[in-house]
Amino acid sequence: MPPPFHTFEQSERDRHREIEREREREEKNFKFRNPPPHFHTFEQSKRDRHREIEREREREREREREREKGEKGEKARAASEYIDTIQ
Repeated sequence: MPPPFHTFEQSERDRHREIEREREREEKNFKFRNPPPHFHTFEQSKRDRHREIEREREREREREREREKGEKGEKARAASEYIDTIQ
């Protein structure tokens, strides 16, 4: 029981302060138990970015191989046509 000289406004203020403290404690506990999704993702995002870059490089290498195969096929076809015309 508060001392008798406490006024109604003081007791209301104290009650609101206590409610606010309790709410803050609950928020902290909630944040501790449920970290946000971006928790520790800087390293993960760096790894993901490097993986994506490596995938893009591999796709480019594959395109280059396909292009070279096409050019070699063109050259072989042209050479065989040339040989056929000579014979």
